[in-house]
Amino acid sequence: MKPLFFERVNSVYQFQTYLMSQNEPSLSQMQALRGFQNSNPDFMKPGIIIGYEGRHFDINNLKPEDFSRETQGRCLSREARYCGNTRLPYYVAQHCVVGAETFLLMGRVDLARIFIRHEGGETILRDMTKPVKDMLPDYEALQAKLDKFNAEVHGLPWPFPPEIKILDKNCAQYEMTFMMHTSMHTDYWDSGEAEVRFLETWDKIEHIWNTYYKQPA
Repeated sequence: MKPLFFERVNSVYQFQTYLMSQNEPSLSQMQALRGFQNSNPDFMKPGIIIGYEGRHFDINNLKPEDFSRETQGRCLSREARYCGNTRLPYYVAQHCVVGAETFLLMGRVDLARIFIRHEGGETILRDMTKPVKDMLPDYEALQAKLDKFNAEVHGLPWPFPPEIKILDKNCAQYEMTFMMHTSMHTDYWDSGEAEVRFLETWDKIEHIWNTYYKQPA
């Protein structure tokens, strides 16, 4: 007679080990859990990604609200650069703020507007590391499609000016040097701070742009 189940399993690890070592429950006893996604056939179509608060992204039918200020702030402040391979999580939103403020202090408000938005495609696609991305041309093409749509939504030039790529790469060298390979102090924002400062920086740049730079229609 087998011991009672709760006598054999007294931790999560032992429970997992037990399930893997037994024939029970069998696959014939398993059923798909019904939930928000699989209860709606439209959400099961290729290219559909479930988002926050019941929203969804359709890669085959992009919408301007997919790249809104609020959506970018929320998503990018929860996405860690370098797949989390830094001493603490370094969020994409912080990267965007650092670069945008750099351009702002150079007097290039036009480029600051682009840099704060330049990772908008990652509201739908994750921040994949460049060496892997270079091996996936279809992924790069999809990212370019999202980036182009993001630029069009916000009235930005596409392709982005070369200065964006130069600063983006310089930021990456700084980040990899001081967040991966030294123990020197580096400022890391938590997710909440990254979101707030991203939105604040977006608004500051727009205020300066609309007040002092934007030409009347």
